[in-house]
Amino acid sequence: MAGGAIDPYNASVQLLACLTVAVQAAENPPQKIQFLPGNQAGEDISEFEDLCRCGTAYVRVSTVYPSFQDFPAPDTQAIPCQQQALGVVYEVGIMRCAPIGSVQHVPTAAEWLTAFQQQMVDMTSLMKAACCFRNFYPLDAMLIGAWTPTGPQGACLLGTINITHQIAGCGDCS
Repeated sequence: MAGGAIDPYNASVQLLACLTVAVQAAENPPQKIQFLPGNQAGEDISEFEDLCRCGTAYVRVSTVYPSFQDFPAPDTQAIPCQQQALGVVYEVGIMRCAPIGSVQHVPTAAEWLTAFQQQMVDMTSLMKAACCFRNFYPLDAMLIGAWTPTGPQGACLLGTINITHQIAGCGDCS
């Protein structure tokens, strides 16, 4: 690990800035680009609007743990305070509406193809955001995970990547 003390919040802000640039440069950018706190990204958090309908790109901190010696794994032994580091796992994702049908209409192959093509554009945007974020911390340990699609669930398609970043921890414990 190199670099110096980095605050997980400030790193999150940088990651959201990278995501914003990446999705706004792509075709059909999501209307919302934001942080989503909590233990999972919920697309239907409002009775009146869901995050998939307009498209939402987001950053969420999913896990923070001590990780100095065994990054990206959590430490399994006590480490002196002046040598501590944290592993911060960011989930970066984009939600979109899935084609939905009705009793009389099943989504067509063309509708599924359009959804698939958009998901590939979104996957590329997520990878570009991860590379942008990596460029801001070239000397830090960082692991960019696989892109994972989920859904359709609740008429929503979601694609995510996890980025695990080792940052300076508590330092002198003061």
